Amino acid sequence: MTINQQLYGSDTALPLYTELRAGPLTVGYEEGSFRYFRWGNDEILRMIYVSMRDENWGTLTPIRTNEEIIIGTDHFQIRYDCHYQRDSTVLFTWKVTAEGNADGSFSMTIDGLSHQTFLRNRAGFCLLHPIQGTTGQPCQLLHPDGQWETTHFPLTISPENPFKQLAGMRWQQADGVWFRLDLTGDVFETEDQRNWTDASFKTFCTPSALPIPVQLRAGDRVRQQIEFRPEQSLPVLPMPETREITVQVFEQESTPLPAIGVGASTDVRVLTESVQKIIQSCHFAHYRVEIVPAQADWETDFLAEVANALACETPVLVALHLTNKYTAELRDFLSVVQQHKVALAEIMLFSVNEPVTAEAVLATAPALLRKVWPQTRIGAGTNYNFTELNRNRLATDKVDFVAYSVHPQVHAFDNRSMVETLDTQGDTVQTARTFVGSVPIHVSPVTLRQRVNPYAHDPKDREQTNHQKADPRQPSLWAAGWTLGSIKYLAEAGAESITYFQTVGHQGIMLADGQQYPLGLLLSAVQNFRGGQVIRTETSQPLTCSTLLLTDNTHHCWLVANHTGQSITVQLPETVQGGYRITLIPAQRMGLDLADVSRLTLEPFGTWVLVC
Repeated sequence: MTINQQLYGSDTALPLYTELRAGPLTVGYEEGSFRYFRWGNDEILRMIYVSMRDENWGTLTPIRTNEEIIIGTDHFQIRYDCHYQRDSTVLFTWKVTAEGNADGSFSMTIDGLSHQTFLRNRAGFCLLHPIQGTTGQPCQLLHPDGQWETTHFPLTISPENPFKQLAGMRWQQADGVWFRLDLTGDVFETEDQRNWTDASFKTFCTPSALPIPVQLRAGDRVRQQIEFRPEQSLPVLPMPETREITVQVFEQESTPLPAIGVGASTDVRVLTESVQKIIQSCHFAHYRVEIVPAQADWETDFLAEVANALACETPVLVALHLTNKYTAELRDFLSVVQQHKVALAEIMLFSVNEPVTAEAVLATAPALLRKVWPQTRIGAGTNYNFTELNRNRLATDKVDFVAYSVHPQVHAFDNRSMVETLDTQGDTVQTARTFVGSVPIHVSPVTLRQRVNPYAHDPKDREQTNHQKADPRQPSLWAAGWTLGSIKYLAEAGAESITYFQTVGHQGIMLADGQQYPLGLLLSAVQNFRGGQVIRTETSQPLTCSTLLLTDNTHHCWLVANHTGQSITVQLPETVQGGYRITLIPAQRMGLDLADVSRLTLEPFGTWVLVC
């Protein structure tokens, strides 16, 4: 494995990020997209980019050519061509022009031509509005008929698209400044992307009311334009002089560390003794096993995974996927479990081909299962994204917990966008709390890639293969830092239980021979504080660094991760002093005592674990 593969899972160089100025605004340019429109420290827009999505909502990869970049002290112009291809055949091309001006305005035009006939769900602009400084803020919507509508950005995660039929909008940032956006070439709409853990509201072309997929024919043209500007003259604010990251601790705000479990491997059937010992040492709260009684050989698969869980000395959590023949399937499941005297800690009830657990299943299954296992906790929810639970809110009076899964790659796939999702994972817990009441929330599983595609146009494309589910970043240092951030935000938001990844393999926490990935080492360190508390912390640059502070009332543990490809300096609070045992993931330096570790230098994608 090369050094870059170890760091971030790829031999491809990290994308070049260029910071530009449009008068008082700073803008980042990266691989054809514009990110982080800021006025001083305030983020105004998160991203503007061009998207092409196929009939299954798969994102086609853009290939840029003929790029021209002109950069001035307070303005810029960028042009490039872009095309998409399938099996070496060019499907569609864009001509893209963008410019930022000294008055803070920005415009971007795309002129597209279809070279083949193919199906698409989206073709054109997407704009992302940041969550911070935008939620709850007043907004006025311009409709295609020229009428204005007054509203506001949602606070909690909106189950339905909050803004529809758009030709533009103006909104007020938290600092009181109004900004204006005009959109031509299509009718636009805004969705709350926090449903999929994206940290943004997305204004997109192709309104959801239109039937999809849409056929683009050879020769069809698509032309769109965006114009964005502040509605008042803005002064140029100085940028922060220091890049050192500071951390704030909220000692009176703590939550229990969630019960952390692991999923059964879909790559390896039998776990080796060395793997079993590592899983035993982690003392995971559960071992998630997928059961579909409608499938052939489910009993053999189930008993094999129960044997693995027993060997790992880990309680079994069954994700039970039922069809509309759920009565017979429950009977078969109960028969097998009773015959083999299997002890189950938890059962999650899911309905195959339904977004959430069906009402009929909820009406009968929990009581039936409790007759056999009165101590087993019964849950329900969705095997898909939080959005399915948010849009299909189920009754919780008959269950012990509700569950949904999380992965960060519904809309974007780059490292930077995936790190953006971390904070929003906590938002899903907080929004779920508004409609599930006091029922505990289980996030299960958390994975890097999508396991199931509920939005596939063709049902046969719904299930993802092991290859599709495996992310090359799984064994990397970057993935350990991402996992640290996920634990932090889910725990601070109050999740009771989380399932992370699988035991071994390309989606696991280690190789089949027991060699742990960095994220496996991280989970081992966190599990040393199982039953403890998480004290809330904030960093001055959350997209650069995540911190997790654990305590078991005897010891404290700081976990600090660098999400970037550059070295960073992190200033921990002055109270972080004394003798610390330090672990560097993956290389370990144990027993090193330092009198003061309040100022850390983290290498690219590095993670430190400090135990006092």
